[in-house]
Amino acid sequence: YTPTIGRSHGIHAEPVTFGLKMAEAYAEFARCRKRLIAAREEVATCAISGAVGTFANVDPAVEQYVADKMGLEVEPVSTQVIPRDRHAMFFAVLGVIASSIERLAIEVRHLQRTEVLEAEEYFSPGQKGSSAMPHKRNPVLTENLTG
Repeated sequence: YTPTIGRSHGIHAEPVTFGLKMAEAYAEFARCRKRLIAAREEVATCAISGAVGTFANVDPAVEQYVADKMGLEVEPVSTQVIPRDRHAMFFAVLGVIASSIERLAIEVRHLQRTEVLEAEEYFSPGQKGSSAMPHKRNPVLTENLTG
């Protein structure tokens, strides 16, 4: 219920609430969580089918036993390696999540600018904002997230 300035392209637009801005981030991170769960399920596979995937020297029951013990699924068609597209998708999802974190961090950093000052990070008692200018309140947390 806290009114604030809505922006598009960084320019004042229509009034919104701070809660709406946080709801947008919440919805985005909910989507990220679903993506991460799906990516984790997709990458959590096991392959012990031999050098070319024929089970020439390992019984398929061994593969299933190991997969069950490790909480993995058996790779349905494999060679000596798990197909790399599984790992690529997992890391792609991590990249999407990182971009969501950065988007929110940049928004919060913008809201802390001196000329905007619609939000501020918590500053603990005695915390210094800058070694050269200790009176400043630099956005340390959001800068770390962006980094």
